[in-house]
Amino acid sequence: MGDWGYKAYDNDEAADWFSRFWESKNFDLIENTLINFNPENENYDEIRAAAHILVCFGSPYACPYDFLDKLKPTIKEIIAILEKMIDPPDDNWVFLEIWDYSPSIIDEVKIQISELKKHL
Repeated sequence: MGDWGYKAYDNDEAADWFSRFWESKNFDLIENTLINFNPENENYDEIRAAAHILVCFGSPYACPYDFLDKLKPTIKEIIAILEKMIDPPDDNWVFLEIWDYSPSIIDEVKIQISELKKHL
């Protein structure tokens, strides 16, 4: 895993995800990322990247019209995943372990959660 910082976009997996997102320019990638999320696959960085797009474009005024019906449910589900990442319900959630329980990563995820909640 190539990480160079704590932000949602500061790692190789997120960079790859953003590349796919901008190539497709389709919010369905966010939904697919959510549907395919599995803590055992450790695809946390993709969820954080999807969350970043929703932070930036999660307003009904910035979101594509064809995604509006999915917007709030998607935000709620991603918030739930982010919350479990920093407060794991079981041993399958290893996000904090990967980051060596860094307070900085916890703070960054909390910021994402807070920013997403503004769109609800």
